[in-house]
Amino acid sequence: MTAAAPRKRMSDRAEKATRLATASVVSAIPGLTGIVTGTPWLGYTSTGIVLAAILAGPVVERIRHRGD
Repeated sequence: MTAAAPRKRMSDRAEKATRLATASVVSAIPGLTGIVTGTPWLGYTSTGIVLAAILAGPVVERIRHRGD
């Protein structure tokens, strides 16, 4: 068997897009539930999920570029 080729590292833009798209999908569940049920704290929860994903960007970049 041959060894697998090393995977190419994800670009900064692709990592950001993946992080924000995942956060949006995850936050859509409590957000839509909050709209249907009229519960404001679910809306705040979904906003917090997206805000955490945005604020995690600089931390993720530092960790990714530490090994360079």
